[in-house]
Amino acid sequence: MIFLYLNKDLSLQNWKDAIHRVRDVKKSYSMLKDNLYQIVDEKNINENSFNYQISLISECPIYRVHFPGKPITPGACLIEIAKELIEVYLNRTVKLTVAANVKFINMLDPGIYKLVNFLFIVKDQESPIFKVDLVIQYEDVVFAKMILQFE
Repeated sequence: MIFLYLNKDLSLQNWKDAIHRVRDVKKSYSMLKDNLYQIVDEKNINENSFNYQISLISECPIYRVHFPGKPITPGACLIEIAKELIEVYLNRTVKLTVAANVKFINMLDPGIYKLVNFLFIVKDQESPIFKVDLVIQYEDVVFAKMILQFE
């Protein structure tokens, strides 16, 4: 059924190839980095908070299907980006164990918002738990807020 909504230039074989490329990238623990986004800047704000600024790659095939003619960044991708940024910050792989109070406030259109900030406020870092409050925003526009816990 989803094929009815795909662009004509994305054949079944191209779709399968894209899935295999994602699986190959996943082996490196970074499914979306350099495919959907790139890290532009990272800052430690203080001992309990840090920020990553990312640049969205609007040519990513995800935007062809979500949604044709009106691309928005899927909420699941925002959570995956957060997980990958935490892995960069901690320099280890993590598993998302809790996503609470997830609020998607504004749609993130990659054609309008090229740069996005992921502001993490650390709430708990008792090994093996790493818990953060996250705000995803660009300047005064907030796209999402959530509480995430990783192990």
